[in-house]
Amino acid sequence: MTDTVAPQPSPASFAGLSEAIIEAAGNAGIGVTVAVLTNSRPQQVFVTETAARILGYPREELLRGDMMTRFVPAERERVGGLVGGFL
Repeated sequence: MTDTVAPQPSPASFAGLSEAIIEAAGNAGIGVTVAVLTNSRPQQVFVTETAARILGYPREELLRGDMMTRFVPAERERVGGLVGGFL
């Protein structure tokens, strides 16, 4: 008996998977926010209604504002240090 190895899926086969996971989490009532680094600062690009409710901000405000201003000063430093690790 010989072992067979299943072929590895191509990256293209995962296209849309992260969006599907985020949508499923939101539909399950899990608060999800997604941020990307823009000019060395995190910018929220996706926020579920559940996350907005938990954070106490309207979803539109979370998407357009500077996310770092929502942290108290001591946390800004800590989060800024974590973000700096991604640069």
